[in-house]
Amino acid sequence: MSRSCIRVREVGPGDGRGCACARSDAGRYLEEIDPAVGQVPAQAGLAEHFESECASPRPPEELCLVAERNAQVVGSVLAVVIPPAQDASVVSSY
Repeated sequence: MSRSCIRVREVGPGDGRGCACARSDAGRYLEEIDPAVGQVPAQAGLAEHFESECASPRPPEELCLVAERNAQVVGSVLAVVIPPAQDASVVSSY
């Protein structure tokens, strides 16, 4: 049995197709678990949409990473820093 390592790195140009596949796979998985929640996105234009997003510069409060296995994107994550509320007595939970 061979081992394949997962490498995590910042997203970049050329990652759109892999991100689209990972999003579709996640949608199918979630749809199997709970059809009311899971949704497979329309395939037409999905890779192009992700490619445009992957190639675009990100604002400093965003971080987008991809996971690769055997040089193929198999997952992605987007993290966003949300500034604190003006009123420190109000706490938001997401």
